[in-house]
Amino acid sequence: MDEKKFFQRLLAISNAGINYSKDPYDIERFKDIFQITQEFINSHLTQTKLEFEKEAGYPTPKVDVRALILDENDQILLVKDALAQTWALPFPGALPKLASHPLKMS
Repeated sequence: MDEKKFFQRLLAISNAGINYSKDPYDIERFKDIFQITQEFINSHLTQTKLEFEKEAGYPTPKVDVRALILDENDQILLVKDALAQTWALPFPGALPKLASHPLKMS
């Protein structure tokens, strides 16, 4: 197993333990594993300090759908994520319902 996969597994296992363990001592151990893994990555594998977020649920791949929307001048519509404070392409659920079909919007 390569280094990247090893640390991804450690973070995923500790995250699952934090979310699904019932025993408070086990939860504390999983939090320690998460913290130690983050500290090791930051001190040995990267030049910048990374902060890993603990997931609220089981650590599984997340699917994201985005839409590229251009106006008549080929300018791209971007939306600002309120939480992350970054600009990104909008996802269809975030757009107002302007018409039942995109072709009817023109």
